[in-house]
Amino acid sequence: MGSINPVVATPQALAAGGEALAQTLAGSITLGCGQFCTNPGLLVFQHGEASSAFVAQLVSALKILQPHVMLTQGMRQALDAGTQAQLAAGAKALVYEPVQGLQPRPFLAEVDAATFIAQAQLHEEVFGPASLIVWTDSVVQTLQVLQAVGGSLTVTLWGLNDDTPDHRALVRSASAIAGRLLFEGVPTGVAVTAAQQHGGPWPSSTEPMSTSVGDAALDRFLRPVSLQDMPAWLAGRQGQPC
Repeated sequence: MGSINPVVATPQALAAGGEALAQTLAGSITLGCGQFCTNPGLLVFQHGEASSAFVAQLVSALKILQPHVMLTQGMRQALDAGTQAQLAAGAKALVYEPVQGLQPRPFLAEVDAATFIAQAQLHEEVFGPASLIVWTDSVVQTLQVLQAVGGSLTVTLWGLNDDTPDHRALVRSASAIAGRLLFEGVPTGVAVTAAQQHGGPWPSSTEPMSTSVGDAALDRFLRPVSLQDMPAWLAGRQGQPC
């Protein structure tokens, strides 16, 4: 299912992360030619000098990357259609180099929060090495952007190290729309562990209580059967199929 996996970062976090964080984020956007369901397709930054400087570093990092070919021609065409739809809906391209063939170039665009909230097309996933920056003026506006996103596999929250009302509000909002919250790193790092939750509310999953990665994913392939008053020989099998 679709998921745009918002990355929300405070200006302080972006300033502290600097070029190294920009390189990490650029690598996550283009990893596997952007064909990961946890690809960071939305970057929510608050206006400020530190945020603008970080975006300049991100643009430089993306421009020198060349993703490999996409899996199918249909996916490649869908990427072009998705990026064009974002530009038509009011986004401004920051990294954009149209090319032919299955091997695309990275795409990065930006838009203000009010336009993002009003334009449903901008809430759609663009599958491939593409990401959209949404600029906000306040934490309140950031919360409105997350609400507009709806269901997502992940939400990444950088810079929430202190216990403040704003940070609590961001965690509440992110928890409401995603199955997995990250406070460090990038969402494409999915570990197959017992604690992994790879799912979320619609449209990221039709079953928000399950996961498709991790030990609990076994439940997706099991069907409970009750054996009432079973004979001793069957009980002795301890659940082993006959």
